[in-house]
Amino acid sequence: MSVRPAILVVEDDPALRITLSEMLSEHGFPVVAAGSADEGLGVLLHREDIAAIITDVVMPGTLDGLGLLSEIRRRWPCKRVIVASWRMPAEAAANAPGTIFLAKPFGEASLLEAVETALQTHAYRG
Repeated sequence: MSVRPAILVVEDDPALRITLSEMLSEHGFPVVAAGSADEGLGVLLHREDIAAIITDVVMPGTLDGLGLLSEIRRRWPCKRVIVASWRMPAEAAANAPGTIFLAKPFGEASLLEAVETALQTHAYRG
């Protein structure tokens, strides 16, 4: 069995963050969880093994999910991002190439499909 790439889950709702982390872990993905976009950015600054990021949009702190997406695109353009949201602003969708949008609520199959798609369209280079 090959080693699965690490996934960063950025979600301010503790219950959903745990659920997403457990779903991914059950399918062999190493998971790092962050409770805010600021914390998620900190993880990315210190961990080179994160291949894909799943982020909520609306979060407290100085940086929201779209701000995190912007920072990722600027600093690590080859990383894949899955944005999970109840509603995604059209302008954000149009300006986010290489980003997968996952409408909340979603099930385990949709989550895994989004992750697999992100990883397949991304030759992980760190």
